[in-house]
Amino acid sequence: MSFNLVDLLIIDWLVFCLLTPRFIRLPGTDGHPGYKNYGYHSKAFLKGCLFSTAASLLFAGIIRGVAALLKG
Repeated sequence: MSFNLVDLLIIDWLVFCLLTPRFIRLPGTDGHPGYKNYGYHSKAFLKGCLFSTAASLLFAGIIRGVAALLKG
């Protein structure tokens, strides 16, 4: 979850949306409004959080099942 938050705040919002350095922009897309689309990045952040939560629950269940089998 920490990675998702860093990705949203620093990489997406700060670098892509606010600063938008030249090396990130595709040729011929200077000034395109998509580079300042904070909502797009927010939705991706929420999707990342949901995916991380689902994956964590799945792996926790697997580990718990394996531990129960080994315990006997």
